[in-house]
Amino acid sequence: MTAAATCIAFQSAKIGGDEAVRLRHESQNPRHGHTMTEGQSSMLEMRSERLENRSRLMREFMQDIGGPVRSGENRARWVERVAFAAGLSYRRAKSVWYREPVRIDRDELDRAEAAAHHAKQAEIAELRARLDKLEKDIAETDALASGITPASSPLAHGQS
Repeated sequence: MTAAATCIAFQSAKIGGDEAVRLRHESQNPRHGHTMTEGQSSMLEMRSERLENRSRLMREFMQDIGGPVRSGENRARWVERVAFAAGLSYRRAKSVWYREPVRIDRDELDRAEAAAHHAKQAEIAELRARLDKLEKDIAETDALASGITPASSPLAHGQS
């Protein structure tokens, strides 16, 4: 019998049943300075890893949603913008971003993932539009450099 178990057995005999149950719980609870069994320890580590993974994922989704801080925007406004897009409260988003201990539910993670996907799709559409404009500008520049005036150019219509 370990020292903690001996102490519990002695105290159980000395006091009533409910108090003994409380003491037994405290002896197994690491917050009271006692050790946990190996199984309890590994379960707690697995749970901790899952929560850390959710926090890490949520922060990644927040970064995807918000992108870089915009000109004239501070981090608080960025968090507010991201929270709105992800369907989170400002306080919740701030807690996640600043790595405060917070439990992230699966539905919150799913909403943030959907918002991040939407933000990435919008970014892709914007980049495609910019690429199309650049390709058009390059074609016009090449045409002007070779002496051929494209039909859409103001010079083709006699305007200067």
